[in-house]
Amino acid sequence: MIKFKIAFFLFFPFVLFSQNEKFPAEKLKQDLTTFREIREKANSGIYKYRTKKQIDSIYNWAFLQLKNPRKVVDFYKIILQITNFEGSVHNNTTLPDVYKNTSGKVFFPFPVKLIGNKTIVNLKNDEIALGSQIHSINGIEINKIVRSFYKYYTTDGFNISGKSIGINAAFPRYFEMEYGPKEAFSVEYSLPKQTEKLSKTIAGISNEERKKERKKGEL
Repeated sequence: MIKFKIAFFLFFPFVLFSQNEKFPAEKLKQDLTTFREIREKANSGIYKYRTKKQIDSIYNWAFLQLKNPRKVVDFYKIILQITNFEGSVHNNTTLPDVYKNTSGKVFFPFPVKLIGNKTIVNLKNDEIALGSQIHSINGIEINKIVRSFYKYYTTDGFNISGKSIGINAAFPRYFEMEYGPKEAFSVEYSLPKQTEKLSKTIAGISNEERKKERKKGEL
């Protein structure tokens, strides 16, 4: 399978800037225009699932988001909304590693597995039992969290179920990208085959620990 991949280094001289530096709105609008030009010239399937009017609409929305300076990560999320809206598994927009947070114990500590409409803890650990169902994290309802991750993993057309592959593999990374680094997580959950909701605050883990835990999925 061939991926149509756009990396942000095409637009930003990223070695010169920090994660938190904001780019002027006009610069971002220029880059968004360049992004669309590349998409339309290189991606023959851009209108496979969406009409030109619909694609025009998502870009109009994106330009409206660029009234003020934004950090690269925030601009990246806008681009991801466009990629997700286009609906092609061959599209993949990546962020340079320099803009990814890799320091501190700020990642959600467990890999998860989406089973139906449930988000299940997918790691044997001493904090929350393997197989427990997560209901919320830091006060955010879990289904809202999962929906916010859809843009990070592209699928064909209107396929939502296929996004579970990416979410299962990268839930802690997506959470950090979407909601920012957190040193602790307040989790509302229920034990396997039980309905009573319990709460526990658990500490974040490092990026290296996250990578190791990802490989230990047990469900």
